[in-house]
Amino acid sequence: ALDHEAGRRELDAAFDEGWIAVTLLPESLDLSPYLERADPGECEAIALAEILGADKILLDDREGRQLARERNLKVSGVLGDLLHAKEASRIASVREEMDRLQSEARFFIREDLKALILSSAGE
Repeated sequence: ALDHEAGRRELDAAFDEGWIAVTLLPESLDLSPYLERADPGECEAIALAEILGADKILLDDREGRQLARERNLKVSGVLGDLLHAKEASRIASVREEMDRLQSEARFFIREDLKALILSSAGE
C-alpha cells in the first residue's frame, strides 16, 4: 500500500485515465539470466519492455540501465526527463523537482551528477 496520500491519488487518477496499466508477465518467462545482473523489479521491467516492443524504458539503477542497453532498449532516467521537461517548459525548475525527489521520495542523486544536471539546465 502506498502511504503517501497525494501520491496514491495521483496513481489512482493515472489508472482511471488509462495511462498506467498493470500487465502481467507470462508465467513461463525465465528471468534468471537477468537476475544475475539487476534487481527483480528492473528485470521484470526490462522483460516487459521487450515483450511490448517499448519505445523507451525508464530506469535509474546503473546495472538495470546497462542491462537494458545490452538488450537494445532505449533507456531514459528521471533526471534526463526532468531536463527535457524544462526544455519543453513543462516545469520551471529542475532544482526544485530534484529537491522534491530527494526529500519526498528519498531519491538518491550523487552530488557530481546533481551539479552536472543543474549546469545542463542552466540553474
